[in-house]
Amino acid sequence: MIQSSTRTEEKPSQIVRRSAADIQALISEYEKSGMSERAFCRISQIRRGYFKKWLVRYGGKAPRKGFVPVTLPEALAGKEPSGLFAEYRGIKFYQKVDPSYLKSLLS
Repeated sequence: MIQSSTRTEEKPSQIVRRSAADIQALISEYEKSGMSERAFCRISQIRRGYFKKWLVRYGGKAPRKGFVPVTLPEALAGKEPSGLFAEYRGIKFYQKVDPSYLKSLLS
């Protein structure tokens, strides 16, 4: 007989329903652990799909799409920067750019 899978990961045999408080405690534990999602889920015996949904729903380390608010250090606040203003993934900005303009470039 040939086995179809060579994975030895143990999966929970039954689905466990958790309360919001339990989920938030797990997310807090995950954030403090410094582990990857995969490792944390394997050790905690949580299905990764559920865990990803919990992260989105309960505000954990979910990836965020769109623009992220940026605050300048006090030393730069109120001063007009000279030369390079910002650089992100190889794109260089030499002056302030309106976010709506950047959004229009992405669509």
